[in-house]
Amino acid sequence: MENIMYFDKPAKFWEEALPIGNGRLGAMVYSGTKELVLQMNEITLWNGEPYSAADKTEAYKYLPELRGLINSKKYEEAAKLLDKEFINNGGGFEAAYSGSYQTFGELLISFNSKLGKIKNFRRELNLSDAVCSDSFSAGAVRVEREYFSSKVDNAVFIMLKSDVKGFFNFDISYRLDHIEEISAERNTLSFCGHCDGNSSHMGFAGEIKVLNIGGDIVPQGDSLRINSADSVIICFTAATDYILDQSLNFKSGDPVKKCNEIISCIDLSDYERIKKEHIAEYRNLFNSSVLNLSSDNQENLTLQKRLRKFNKSQNDNGLIELLFNFGKYLLISCSREDNALPANLQGLWCKDYKAPWHCDYHTNINLQMNYWCAGPINLINCTEPLAKFICSLQKNGAKTAKAYYNAPGWTLYTISNPWLWTSPGWGGGWSQYPLGGAWLCKHLVEYYNFSQDKSLLNSFYDILKENTIFNIAILFEDENGYLMTNPATSPENNFRDDDGNEGWVCKGTAMDIEMLYENFTDMIDVCTILGRDDELKTKLQVLLKRLKPLKIGTAGQLCEWEGDWDMNAPEPHHRHVSHLYGLHPGTMISDEKTPELADACRKTLELRGDDGTGWSLAWKINFFARLHDGNHAEKLVNRLLRPVKDGFVMRYSKGGGVYPNLFDAHPPFQIDGNFGAVSGICEMLLQSHVKLSENSFLYHFLPALPDNWTSGSVRDFLARGNCTISLEWSDNKLTKAFVKSAETKKLYIKGCFKVLCKEESVYAEYSNGITEFTSEKDTEYLLIPERN
Repeated sequence: MENIMYFDKPAKFWEEALPIGNGRLGAMVYSGTKELVLQMNEITLWNGEPYSAADKTEAYKYLPELRGLINSKKYEEAAKLLDKEFINNGGGFEAAYSGSYQTFGELLISFNSKLGKIKNFRRELNLSDAVCSDSFSAGAVRVEREYFSSKVDNAVFIMLKSDVKGFFNFDISYRLDHIEEISAERNTLSFCGHCDGNSSHMGFAGEIKVLNIGGDIVPQGDSLRINSADSVIICFTAATDYILDQSLNFKSGDPVKKCNEIISCIDLSDYERIKKEHIAEYRNLFNSSVLNLSSDNQENLTLQKRLRKFNKSQNDNGLIELLFNFGKYLLISCSREDNALPANLQGLWCKDYKAPWHCDYHTNINLQMNYWCAGPINLINCTEPLAKFICSLQKNGAKTAKAYYNAPGWTLYTISNPWLWTSPGWGGGWSQYPLGGAWLCKHLVEYYNFSQDKSLLNSFYDILKENTIFNIAILFEDENGYLMTNPATSPENNFRDDDGNEGWVCKGTAMDIEMLYENFTDMIDVCTILGRDDELKTKLQVLLKRLKPLKIGTAGQLCEWEGDWDMNAPEPHHRHVSHLYGLHPGTMISDEKTPELADACRKTLELRGDDGTGWSLAWKINFFARLHDGNHAEKLVNRLLRPVKDGFVMRYSKGGGVYPNLFDAHPPFQIDGNFGAVSGICEMLLQSHVKLSENSFLYHFLPALPDNWTSGSVRDFLARGNCTISLEWSDNKLTKAFVKSAETKKLYIKGCFKVLCKEESVYAEYSNGITEFTSEKDTEYLLIPERN
């Protein structure tokens, strides 16, 4: 397995530093030799404050006029009306939506000793134990340092040691805007303050505790001085007063007290036990699934050299393994089950006070893409913070549904934040996406699909039902009797109609139809599984048949808009490919069920091209996997591994790749591309999205295996239906599979297989290209292909 990210120089830029995290508390490690910097984050630290008056409460009164304009194809006038009456009440990034996720500052270790010439420098991140380390020689002295963020002890740890007694002389300080109090006492440094220097904004606190072996520690007012220590162990924790509870105005207890309680429980003299427990707790998650592409190990090369070499020859499947394992590491490190908030646009790691797009929760793909891989890599519980966040949106979302559509139920538009913003944005097509709630609800259903926990699904029932009720209420019937949305957009994209007029709003866009199909189909399944609401289920079955059919254009493409306008698009290679939602992550389109629409998706992807932002490239990997085109999917994986040029310049249409530390480049950094790539690799090797009955799914092994992945294996991927699956292949052919279901039930596998259990044959039926057999609970079965 490829688990080592190796560098031979300290990081100069943030995008070269290495991330550590325990879900809540993270750091970027630079590994400097003259000054050691750890840039810190705590997942709830946002500047700004709640804004409760964001809805324009009587916007719905303009809905008939708006729909009339769109129905009359007066798209420009409709856009003007939307921008006037259907935006939020309060403005954008510098107004009502001004709050941003932000850095928690920097922990600084400034060395006072004059070091000799630095030689043999090495820094690395070990993904298998979540420990970052560096080492070097300074003259005749050998220095070794370790860094990790422990979930067990809820703190970041730093260990410094050398082979010379009394070597370490340095100052520990902390840098963060709006610190109001900072004090050093004995072996601790503590601070507190409020974001923006405003006492009504979020409160924060941090505490550093130091253990020196040899030498002494001298408090210096706002820093700690370590003199002549043999080795030093440092721990840091942080807290805010945020809580995901609107009834408490999002305020919880004193962050200073929270930090004190954490630090007081840590015994730094038992560092080896702390590290051992951290590794054991982390590995329990990291080892939940394994990918092996049978590559030559090239961990002796620096990551920068590997990326450059790969960009020329693309002959390093181990680098793809590393990308996969890094994505798995990032998910564990930024989204634990008890997180107060889900992973944002940058997961957990952010160096800015005003981050790009405020590092918020974009619901027209980015937040969702963060969690596509959680189920397949057997980390479904990492979805819990997203589920809690979605369930908290209903109250505000109901107000938004009422304000803009005079509709029952709840929804949210394109953006959200820790204060549960559900209103539209402040102008332009990007801000008009009222089906954000429907897309998020898909994740609640997927949480159940992978876990098969009916009590969990039952707890989601009300929020799922109320969102579907909103989606029913906003349906518009056209002159042909078809149902659709009006107004409708295709996230962040524009069209040019038959008369050459540019616009961004019409009716019945493909994505909206596909989203409604998915939402209604899921709700029918939920009603069936829980035995509830037969009346609603029947109504949805009728409405499904009346949804506007998707249309194939004159170029053979899937039409994105109301008209056949794709060939005149202002941005023909636009990063969003939203109208293929029904192919992935949705289930409306497939080669087997809708071959003509699947072919139209292929044509659409051909027209859009293979360039794009990082996350867009990642989504295309998933598309081609669903189309069973492994070679093209692999091409996009390889493209995603391009070292970015001008990677600090914001780009919207191209230039995606990776930074030196493997962070995905939009650019700038967005973590969704990392997670989307992991999802795509999973889709290439195992698919389980085709539902056959209430709790049964069709399992397809190696559906998009590229020619260059000649041999390999996966262990314990999780399929929908709560079934773990392991696969082995050689010479591009499956050799064996192992399946284990958490419940006794029938399993359905695409292809013809001989089924064995404990070396005994198991009765299986083969019909219409599918092998079917009954699996006993928690029993492993061996499947041997009988036809290839």
